[in-house]
Amino acid sequence: MKLYNVFAIAMAPGIVVSQQLAPGTIFVPGNSPGSSETEWITAEPRETVIWSETFGNGIPATWENLGSPELAIWEYRGPLSVPDNNSGSRGSCLPAGMDFGAPIDSETREDGFVIFDSNYWDDDEGPCGSFGSGQAAAPHTASFTTPALDLSPYPFVGLAFHQYAKNYTANMKVQVSISGGVYQTVYTLPLATNAETERNSTARLNIGSLAGGQSDVRIRFLFEGNYYFWMIDDVKVLELDANDLVLSGATYGDFNPNNPDHTTGFEFMEYSIYPQSMLPLLKFSGRVDNLGGLPQENTALSVEVIQVGQPEILFSNTSEAIDLVPGAAEWLRTGQFAMPGAQGVYLIDFNVASDNEDDQPESNNAVRSVEIHPFTYARDMRALEAVYLPAEAQQNTAYEFGNIFLITAPDQHVASIACGVSMGTITGSTVYGKLYEFSFQGGLITANLVGVTQEVQVSASDLNGPGEENMMVMPFTNEIALTEGRAYAVMAHAEMGAPSVLSGMSGNTPPFTSWVHFPANNSWFFLSKTPMVRMYLDNGNSLVEPEPLSVHIYPNPASEWLTLATAEQGSYWLYDAAGKMILAGSKGAGAEVLNIREIAEGLYFLVFRQSNGIQITEKVLLKSPR
Repeated sequence: MKLYNVFAIAMAPGIVVSQQLAPGTIFVPGNSPGSSETEWITAEPRETVIWSETFGNGIPATWENLGSPELAIWEYRGPLSVPDNNSGSRGSCLPAGMDFGAPIDSETREDGFVIFDSNYWDDDEGPCGSFGSGQAAAPHTASFTTPALDLSPYPFVGLAFHQYAKNYTANMKVQVSISGGVYQTVYTLPLATNAETERNSTARLNIGSLAGGQSDVRIRFLFEGNYYFWMIDDVKVLELDANDLVLSGATYGDFNPNNPDHTTGFEFMEYSIYPQSMLPLLKFSGRVDNLGGLPQENTALSVEVIQVGQPEILFSNTSEAIDLVPGAAEWLRTGQFAMPGAQGVYLIDFNVASDNEDDQPESNNAVRSVEIHPFTYARDMRALEAVYLPAEAQQNTAYEFGNIFLITAPDQHVASIACGVSMGTITGSTVYGKLYEFSFQGGLITANLVGVTQEVQVSASDLNGPGEENMMVMPFTNEIALTEGRAYAVMAHAEMGAPSVLSGMSGNTPPFTSWVHFPANNSWFFLSKTPMVRMYLDNGNSLVEPEPLSVHIYPNPASEWLTLATAEQGSYWLYDAAGKMILAGSKGAGAEVLNIREIAEGLYFLVFRQSNGIQITEKVLLKSPR
């Protein structure tokens, strides 16, 4: 569950300032095979924990907790503390009517966590900006230090912890001292003024050059400066492998709103489905982390692209090789590829390697997928994996949810907008689409309405549970011409608000590219997950859902048996994430049960093709029987 708090924002007709995550809750009801996180990172680094602290019993007496001014120290938030572990900052810069901000979203938050609340110590009454009016005026210096740790048996040592922080003009550092010596900084949290981390942010550091093999090691968390807060939980000291490269990110886009060559700021975003009239130029890169204890010479990233069901490799390239010292991370680029126009699903295989044999090769690979479709333009990852519920104060009032789309080719026309709503939406509620010309420059939003679709009523068949993809199509009365090089906000409008209509969400989204809009006061807030809202471009048939076949695959995930039910006869193929065919066969109309007991767990693609050549590709997640 993700809870977001916001600050008041300035509003004016057609233009608004917004730098905040959407207020409310994103529920994650269950895992689904369409999750972008499943594809984004295929393996987590293995951890051998030497020492850990979850603050399940409060702040241990063995930790040193010092502040300057003396009163301003780190605090514990636990189930029985006041405030408790459902509360974050209690400073003056919270939105009106809120007593506490959101807490950290760590693995063991239910047992407790710690916070340094600079805003509270400096000014707990407000209004925000009344600097120095509180019980312990800023600037603050607050240190929080572990007991002495004996790491002499371990030559390769790492540090990991969860954190949630927001910065004004402070430095938040992690430092290490050996045998009572001078503290040396091994990490500084990179946060700009008024920026904040995700609530479930993690840090993983290689501290072996200082702490490896040492018998008296102390680690301290140091806050220096002014505002806002820093929350810490789940601190772990790890024994590292000697050779451990991790592919922690893999992208086929080049999204960078700060690139001066990107005129709208939305160039080269990743889309999950591209229309054939706007074939993309994919730009491949991956972030590689050296989480091991030894340098990795000649580290390189390789990428291959295939189309599911086709044998040939469409693209293959390797980045320039670099050397990575322990603890370092770099983004490596492997070139670009103009996608072909053939309809279907394409797999992008990322793999990183160095001269050394990796101790955890399973973390060296990631697979992404892209679909080319006759008319669908989509950014969500298709299967529902989360639900957005606005904050209580913004419920039962009209709201809109959707995504930014950039038009990259001339002569494009939108015929309809599609959206996915979740279980819990009241059948009979109405939804319609809205199209805005959109820009976001210097923190200012300009949104000019250019079209409204017909209103559509929600039926029971439109509702989505976890892993489902039922899209409601909302047609424009007349198609709308789109301008090449312009960004559009494609929104679904729910006049009755939430919880009457709940937005389905699928996949993570970069900041400022997916939004919720409350028309009553023209306020916009960005989202951390992608609403299931798409554009259907006009090619003569985009007023209907892009579901060419009646195909049902269940259960999904599956472990021993997989049922493929179709209305027509045809052939099927099951491919693994590398594009290797695992199963093939033909079937008549009706249901057929496939035996998958001997197939390894993982992400697969099931292709079904009718005798007339129409085919559909679905993701299937196979799991080992328990």
